[in-house]
Amino acid sequence: MKLKHIAIIALLSLLPFIAHLTFPTLIGADSFYFFIFSCDQGGLPDAQIPIVSEWFFKLLPCDLFVFKAVSFVAMFISAIIIGKTGELFDKKHGWMAGILVFISISFTHSFLQVEDDLLGYPVLFLANYFFLKSGFNKSNYLKALAVALVLITGALLWKGALLYLVVYSFFFVLGIIVLYSVLYYIGFGAMHALLGNNLIQENVNGFLSLLQPGTLGFGHGIGLLGMYILNRRIWLVIPFFVAMLLNIKWAVHLSPFLGLGLMFLVVDINNFRIRKGIVFREAWANKHFINIFIVLALVSTSTLSIGILLQPPYDSQLEAVEFAVQQAEGKKIDNDWSYGYYIMYFGGDTNTFGGGWPRYTESWNDKILLTENPEPNPDCKLLRVWEKGGFYQEDIKVYNCEGAKSK
Repeated sequence: MKLKHIAIIALLSLLPFIAHLTFPTLIGADSFYFFIFSCDQGGLPDAQIPIVSEWFFKLLPCDLFVFKAVSFVAMFISAIIIGKTGELFDKKHGWMAGILVFISISFTHSFLQVEDDLLGYPVLFLANYFFLKSGFNKSNYLKALAVALVLITGALLWKGALLYLVVYSFFFVLGIIVLYSVLYYIGFGAMHALLGNNLIQENVNGFLSLLQPGTLGFGHGIGLLGMYILNRRIWLVIPFFVAMLLNIKWAVHLSPFLGLGLMFLVVDINNFRIRKGIVFREAWANKHFINIFIVLALVSTSTLSIGILLQPPYDSQLEAVEFAVQQAEGKKIDNDWSYGYYIMYFGGDTNTFGGGWPRYTESWNDKILLTENPEPNPDCKLLRVWEKGGFYQEDIKVYNCEGAKSK
């Protein structure tokens, strides 16, 4: 990989990072959890964070810029690894996998959610690099190295690395032994965590995700054309694709393979054009045909970066939370579970910060109630209403429930 290729990947990584910096707060509820954790604010539930990730976030300064910079570094390193993986298959154009992966919506968006998952991505993509490389020299040592990297990631960085052990077990006998040993130790019920949870949007079933706004192509958009990778008989992609269908959270782990597939597609189109003697009127188009797709990746990433500014939490949500915290005057707030970390971010106290069901809080024993429940609350005094915005229909309501009792 040449220096200019690294520079292009750095530019592509920089575009969503700039948009991320422009965003007023953070993207993804779990990002708020880890930021509050880094700020040592207290009051958080015990999420049993793997030890290295715990150290990392404890040592991370309580600063939004530094916190968001983690996403840029992880995205850049991951894209470089994907580009190097592409070079295993095509020495000349393989690096393009590292830029075409940005066409995947899930790749770009997932790296903006700063949590322990993010620390595991580069190591897991490196594990894929060694696992695929083993196919060229028939080396089980490289496959064993890939499995070792997954074990290290799962133990020290992110528990979701279990997915990779499951995938590798289909192609490597040692992987089956290691997977069984791990499940015997942590409990076979851990496999259930790989499945979708339709109560939480980022964990919905892949097919159901098609009903969600902004998840065209299972959250990959036109990046799903990268399934062209099957033309090269890289069957490792199939378990990752199935995992995505079960739980849309795993979509980002399909992204490296889509980047490879898009690179293969571009190279094959160019070779077909040359073989058939297809010549464009514009001389530059013939000379720089491959570069056209680099520009396409830049345009796509720029568009996705603008879309980052339209992500929740919306301004109306933040205004509602700030208002509720002010009205509570230091007292605990009753709220829908999805608002818990937002309230803590603004220095408030909350009665709930996680779950999935019921969607709306059924408690209003405290002074202030913040909810999206469309049913009016006759026991409390409505203070203010906000339109949530985006694709959402619900209004956000803040009530004064002093003296009222929930059922």
